[in-house]
Amino acid sequence: MRKADGTYISVLDHGRIVDSVRNGRVFYVMIMELNALQRHYGDCLELVEK
Repeated sequence: MRKADGTYISVLDHGRIVDSVRNGRVFYVMIMELNALQRHYGDCLELVEK
């Protein structure tokens, strides 16, 4: 993902479609910085950058 300053970061994203009574069908995506996840969880994560 490209940041506002033009540099790039690796991210992990997870999306899903949910049915909401109020809003109908909703698609949402959670995006997390890969390096921050690796720093936080350490060796517990085995994430591969692509």
